[in-house]
Amino acid sequence: MKKITLIIAAIAALFSTNANAQLKNDTEGYQRYEVSFVAQKFDWGHDDNTKLKGFELGYINGINVTNKLPIFLELGGQLTWTHANDEIATGEELKHTFMSIAIPVNAAYKIAFASSENITIVPFIGPNFKFNLIGKEKGSILGNEYDLSFLNKDDMGGKDNKASRFQVGMNLGVGVNISKLLYIGYHFQPDFADYLDGVKAKTNYITVGVNF
Repeated sequence: MKKITLIIAAIAALFSTNANAQLKNDTEGYQRYEVSFVAQKFDWGHDDNTKLKGFELGYINGINVTNKLPIFLELGGQLTWTHANDEIATGEELKHTFMSIAIPVNAAYKIAFASSENITIVPFIGPNFKFNLIGKEKGSILGNEYDLSFLNKDDMGGKDNKASRFQVGMNLGVGVNISKLLYIGYHFQPDFADYLDGVKAKTNYITVGVNF
């Protein structure tokens, strides 16, 4: 919630700072290939929260919904991979690996300043539909190694205990286009639906992309 509030505050400050700037109506659509550094946290409900790092590869298509306003519908696909090596209280190591593919559906607004034609700012918000491909834990208990999949009902002791293949979450972020080619952005993606019973992930993306 703090990160959502900070993003909203940053966007509000941007509008306030540039309240007297002349805006122009830039309704040109866009497409983007992107790569992101990803920081992810699974909240298991105790102190041993899993903090993972990884990367994301994505494609975004911004479609103008009206010629009168710079409002866009962003659709695309994002493949995310994260991994962590954690040491538990017994001194044994756990390895976690997650992979998912998501379809973002964002409402975006392009802010273009007449005094700076090479820079546009695009805040966005919308739902995120995620399909989980991999969710693994490797480790050892009393010297006995194990390798389980959270998505496998046999590994998790039944279909009611396994992780969800499909989740719904939210995207909230802002990006900056420079010279219409380079994109730099940040967005926060909290899960709404559980991954496991009572377990959700919160994911941060720092993105660099190329527009075309």
